[in-house]
Amino acid sequence: MRIRAPRLTGTWIVGAPPVPGSWVLLHFFTAGCINCRHTVAELAGAYGVTVVGVHSPKFAYEATEAAARSAVARLGIAHPVLHDPDLTTWDAYAVKAWPTLTLVDPDGYVVRQVSGEGHVASLLALAGARRGRAEVVTDDRPGGLALLPTLPGLAGGVLVTLPGRGELVALDAEGVEVRRYGGFTGPQGVHVEGSTAWVADTGSHRVLHLDLGSGEVQVVAGTGEPWRPGDPREGPDVRLSSPWGITRWQGALVVALAGTHQLVTVDPHLGVRVLAGTGREGLYDGPARDAVLAQPSGLAVGPGAAGASLGGSGAADASLGGSGAADASLGGSGAADASLGGSGAADASLGG
Repeated sequence: MRIRAPRLTGTWIVGAPPVPGSWVLLHFFTAGCINCRHTVAELAGAYGVTVVGVHSPKFAYEATEAAARSAVARLGIAHPVLHDPDLTTWDAYAVKAWPTLTLVDPDGYVVRQVSGEGHVASLLALAGARRGRAEVVTDDRPGGLALLPTLPGLAGGVLVTLPGRGELVALDAEGVEVRRYGGFTGPQGVHVEGSTAWVADTGSHRVLHLDLGSGEVQVVAGTGEPWRPGDPREGPDVRLSSPWGITRWQGALVVALAGTHQLVTVDPHLGVRVLAGTGREGLYDGPARDAVLAQPSGLAVGPGAAGASLGGSGAADASLGGSGAADASLGGSGAADASLGGSGAADASLGG
């Protein structure tokens, strides 16, 4: 049974409605969604289809046109965008999650609708195949990076993740590519120790161990499937959700899980342990495990010893943390406090 694509109802804040008779790829997004941001990056290189963003507010403030225009500017969106303040178009397309992508053929029928990130290339390939040629999109923008220690040929260089290509690239001190490592799925954060790189492989929902010498990759945590409500959050062989940032803190490997709004420690033998965050999304201070985070996506170890804060001044940047002022302070004299506002942290989703 073919389903006719509903009418796009709302206010066009960028561009104009797509020309009838063209392939259209709808992106239902909101600024306070980290996976939506990833998808915007994927769509930047799309061709062969007309990309249309449908801004679907998650919070009350986002329903204002000013907030929608601000979100478009922050995300650098150039394709047409429809502001859907009352979720009229969202409901018409039976969308249930951010982000959602809907491919519409030239006859005005829905070909496929999928939720989550990482689907742009397959949808473009589907449209291309139906036109008689396959099309692929790649994104060369870097994700995370880490300094390389003194290794043969790599002294003073950096290791850079390329999420769009599923690769890591080692550059020497002059910025010249020395080696490329493949086999990843949307890698973001990376932490290097000696000849080992620990990789937050966001697309596969796993933490991986990369031997920089042999290129061998091993799974440290995650099953390859995203965490779902009802799944355990701690222990061996648990599912992860969008691991993003990664670092070493007080001897433990710490990972920011953007999908479940938590910071966890990862051990190849003991499994996963929650360090901070309840799993709910928001910005609420308190003891680390009682605090509420919002899609933490970066980690850095601040100055100090036992009382070092994960994030220092502005890492563990949540979607609601504005310009990076989301400081998850987990140390101190026994008072593990997750302070997520810094001094006047702007709230991106709520108008910062």
